[in-house]
Amino acid sequence: MKNNFKNLILFIVLLLSVLNAFGQTTAFTYQGKLTDTGVAANGPYDLTLKLYDLASGGTQLGADVVVNDTQVTAGIFTVNLDFGAAPFTSLTANYLEISVRPGASDSLRPRRHPKERRTRDG
Repeated sequence: MKNNFKNLILFIVLLLSVLNAFGQTTAFTYQGKLTDTGVAANGPYDLTLKLYDLASGGTQLGADVVVNDTQVTAGIFTVNLDFGAAPFTSLTANYLEISVRPGASDSLRPRRHPKERRTRDG
């Protein structure tokens, strides 16, 4: 009787673990550091984030993610991103490009650094 109860508990734990694995989404949180003329940025900034398959040139994967008035404090910002599942179906690296402008501006500043490499594991 004790073995049946232990087996039942083990089965329930395994079942809950499997169900949790299927609950994953394609959204993730990205945290970055932003400087403005060499000083840690503060205040609202508009961000446009794009995902590519190569560090230079390459093909854009998914749609642009635009996050207006992202609060930046002491240079640190955090945004939620979702490029869909397609970019993450293989083990190849992807590269994140971020365009930035102060929250009250009308045009995006060109990127100054190469795209950042992103992998499935972060």
